Amino acid sequence: MIPFPWIVVVGGLCVAFGDSPQPIFPLAAAIGVLMTYLIARQIIVYVVHLERPWSEAFGAWLAICGMSPSVGVAWLRGWVKARTSFDRTPKQPQPRKPAGARVMLEALAGILLAMLSVAILARFRGQGLITALGVAAYATTYMSSVIIEALDRSSAKNEKAAGVEDSRRPATAGARLI
Repeated sequence: MIPFPWIVVVGGLCVAFGDSPQPIFPLAAAIGVLMTYLIARQIIVYVVHLERPWSEAFGAWLAICGMSPSVGVAWLRGWVKARTSFDRTPKQPQPRKPAGARVMLEALAGILLAMLSVAILARFRGQGLITALGVAAYATTYMSSVIIEALDRSSAKNEKAAGVEDSRRPATAGARLI
């Protein structure tokens, strides 16, 4: 996403050489407002309207946060390029990639943004609080993919321990029939 390199470079320069976090405040505040909207929306839709448990509202919020960077990049690529291919999601079960390989870049981006948030707070204290919270909210859009991956791995491990076959993998010839 475009804001990621901008917020890291300008935020890093602010922390290293600046007297205030003001250069990245507008973007950080906008991200904070967006995250507040997403949280409020999940509470209203899942908890109030659909009367679902808080855990489902949290899971839906994590999924939306995890998709936000991907959708943003896809939209930007489609907007910039005149001709671009549309890749459909495979409908058949796909083999799993090694643990963590799917979310390595998201983890690095989230960690970098979290470190920048802490640095802004440490350097500017109260003056940088809103900016630090906005940058931390931006980090959650990347770290949510890492959390979802960890929960998916944990779920797969629990299913394997319980003897349940992973529904994402194709059945093998030797699989028992029910």
